[in-house]
Amino acid sequence: MNARKKSLNNIAKSATILSIITIFIKAIGFIKQAVISYYFGTSVEMDSYLIITDFISEVGMMFFSSIAITLIAIYDGEKKDIERKNEFVSNAFTGLVIFSIILAAIVCLFARPILKALAPGFSLEVLDKSVRKLYIVSFLIINICISNICIALLNAEKRFIVAKSIGLIQSVCIIVACVFFEKKFRIMALYYGFGVFYLIENIFLLFNVRNIFSYSLHNPFKDIRVKKLIKLSIPLFISSAVVQINAMIDKAIASNLEEGSVSGMSYGSFIFSTIHSIIIASTTTVLYSYFSNYVVEKDQESIIQKTKSSLHLLISILIPICICCGINSDEIIRL
Repeated sequence: MNARKKSLNNIAKSATILSIITIFIKAIGFIKQAVISYYFGTSVEMDSYLIITDFISEVGMMFFSSIAITLIAIYDGEKKDIERKNEFVSNAFTGLVIFSIILAAIVCLFARPILKALAPGFSLEVLDKSVRKLYIVSFLIINICISNICIALLNAEKRFIVAKSIGLIQSVCIIVACVFFEKKFRIMALYYGFGVFYLIENIFLLFNVRNIFSYSLHNPFKDIRVKKLIKLSIPLFISSAVVQINAMIDKAIASNLEEGSVSGMSYGSFIFSTIHSIIIASTTTVLYSYFSNYVVEKDQESIIQKTKSSLHLLISILIPICICCGINSDEIIRL
């Protein structure tokens, strides 16, 4: 009983610390949104930027976030054997990076039809410019793949703070790009900030996982655990794909409205993502890492107990927030 209570306290402590850090990072993110709004407002160029960069992020999330979640579960089962752990992570890393390169090449090859589907309301001139920009950022899918693998490994090792802090890197890169390079590069400053963010993020995360595993080159396609990783990820991929495709459809519809509609929708969605990141994502990130250990240990009772406790806590926090957002929606949107 004491061990379970201690474990529950550890989960609560980790989730609380993560939430506090998220609040700070989201506060900087709020400043980032305000800076973007100040320099670029709502315009067709801003709509194009959001559709392109969100598409790259959504494709990356669709494929690699589901794989990263499954990777934690398999990793927890292998980490007691250092040699097997290193071999599995190396094979998963190699296989997924190869896949991300192919995926990025496909996006680059079909850039025009993709953008026609994503933004049917764009004029031919705006579409041509957007296609060229999608060429530039398409290979950031590789960076997203590397980031998701690193974050999964850090979460599996209970190093949640490192993984969570990347949001700060993104905000700083975008703010610096707007403040110092907007006059010279105009909207391209945002694209450069977006690209530099992923580059710095990869360097930062790879530096932090260097002690978790030792990379060695093997044939990933012969590793049965990699095949298992892909197979187990399929249901999560379908679930993630539904969410991400829904977001893409929303932007496609908004692109047919007046100029700046996509930008306005993006600014508004920041409120939802803030609440989700601070409360829901912080809690579930910690829970999943602990639950993976319980599955390996076949401790089903702990999973049930902590799921109930966490649900009660989340519901008691989220219901008042939902009511507050509904009653004060005008004031929140003005802010």
